[in-house]
Amino acid sequence: MNALTYRIALERKTHHYRVTLTFVAQQAGLVSLRLPAWVPGSYARRDLAGHVSRLTLSQKRNPIDVQKVDINAFSAAVDEGSVTLSYRVYAFDPSVRLAYLDLDRAFFNPTSLLIAPEGAEALPVKIELEGVSSESVATTLPFDGEAFIARNLYAAYDSPFEIGARQKLEFTASGVPHRTVFTGDTSFLDDATMRRIAEDFRAIAEATIAFFDPETRKAPFENYLCTVFLAKGMHGGLEHASGTALVADPEDVVIGTPEYGDFLELFAHEYFHAWWVKRVRPSVFVSPNLTRESPTRLLWVFEGFTVYYAIRMMIASKRKAASSFATSLTELAQRTLTQSARRFESLEAASLEAWIKYYRVDGDRLNAVTDYYAYGALIAFALDAEIREKSEGKASLDDVLRFAYATWRTDPRCYGGIPEAEFANLFKEALGMDFSNEIEDYTRRCVLPDFAKLSGVFGMRFEELPARCDTAGFGAKWKYRDGKVVVRAVSEETCAAFAGLAEGDVLVSVNDQKPVVSEPRNERELEKALDTYFLSFEGKRLTIVVTRFGRGLTLETEGPFYGMRPN
Repeated sequence: MNALTYRIALERKTHHYRVTLTFVAQQAGLVSLRLPAWVPGSYARRDLAGHVSRLTLSQKRNPIDVQKVDINAFSAAVDEGSVTLSYRVYAFDPSVRLAYLDLDRAFFNPTSLLIAPEGAEALPVKIELEGVSSESVATTLPFDGEAFIARNLYAAYDSPFEIGARQKLEFTASGVPHRTVFTGDTSFLDDATMRRIAEDFRAIAEATIAFFDPETRKAPFENYLCTVFLAKGMHGGLEHASGTALVADPEDVVIGTPEYGDFLELFAHEYFHAWWVKRVRPSVFVSPNLTRESPTRLLWVFEGFTVYYAIRMMIASKRKAASSFATSLTELAQRTLTQSARRFESLEAASLEAWIKYYRVDGDRLNAVTDYYAYGALIAFALDAEIREKSEGKASLDDVLRFAYATWRTDPRCYGGIPEAEFANLFKEALGMDFSNEIEDYTRRCVLPDFAKLSGVFGMRFEELPARCDTAGFGAKWKYRDGKVVVRAVSEETCAAFAGLAEGDVLVSVNDQKPVVSEPRNERELEKALDTYFLSFEGKRLTIVVTRFGRGLTLETEGPFYGMRPN
């Protein structure tokens, strides 16, 4: 096998990619063909082979029998020489993880499309797009005049394709070309908005580059591509080594709105991952096995720290006021400290079990799953404060991250990642101080940091306000269905749990006041509307009327709220 050549045709009306793979079998025998089971950056089995159909194999135009030998694997006996594999992939997932195709847009992560022979991972990959002009394609892979070229299969898997972008912007940050392309509903993207997004993205990029390399300010990539799909109710992102794929609501790009701030912070999060996941990473992710789960106890480090530093990069780039730091931490505290899961499932366990728990949605999720993103960010804050306090302000968590990145940069090809057992040693090597006890307490023993003390390091105070119930402190998650506000999940030991609310309850009123909620664009907008609603009852005992399976119930409660306030 000297190369893997994929020819991809776009069958837009039926939402299928038609893929033809040509490779050379070096000898006669069984060949195993596999598609990844998961997508790097999204830690759940996706079983991408479930979208594959009409798979055939041939040599010299003669069909060869193919057997399905596993959920995501096929096997066939072949002769030495050229082999042709043909199949189609259904693509109608608008998220950043899989693939999408219709008359208006084409997007795919190669993990969804590229079935490959086992043992061919190091071969170069050629991707030809049938009937598509290379000028209409946005990807980080170079084009040689005939095909897009990846140095190996993993590099191809890490390079999404967006075809037919409606609007584009370009800028240079610290000498590196950056491109952003938009698809979907771009009705809010006028010239002034595009200029502002470019300005804001540039500021975030330069702040992040300067953070990791304050002396030379050199990025670890030669160019960077951000793709943005704008569609109602969407919000999310997925990192890649030289880019990111984002999805957002069209109104998220309206300048001056809170949603626009969320959009910028989403970009900041995924951009930070180019260093802190795609370069510095757990050992298990250095050469990941994409055919099965690759669990690690360090997801809280790589996702939680990134949440924390996305906030910091927003402030460093002056996209957020410094005073917003306390507000952001309060929001994280509201999401996690009222949930009982963090007292029973450690951050290490939550990281390890992400594959079977984190993406599962049910009424008990808030009680069974510790949010290693939000709570991991709070632990990053706590460790940062511990370091600053112990060093008398001479060091910080920043130094640990920079040290880890410098280790990768010294010899990227031989970099072995961070072993789980060596994470605490990273602090000792970077700082000359031992924080192994704190790390073990916070991430393995479920010990809550002393936020009242640690928040003072940053000039804030942390306090429990017992009589305030906003939507996070209230303890329920909601959804909007057929004009009604419905409970989606309830966190134990919160206002909602003490009242006896349950998944599926329809909210009728609180203290005789009905919730006035017009159809929200997304879950975040619904949460904000209900936040205002519940804040109107601050300091009061709540009488809540709901219907459950069509029967009316009256419930009563009151409960805590956590907050950090600047002195």
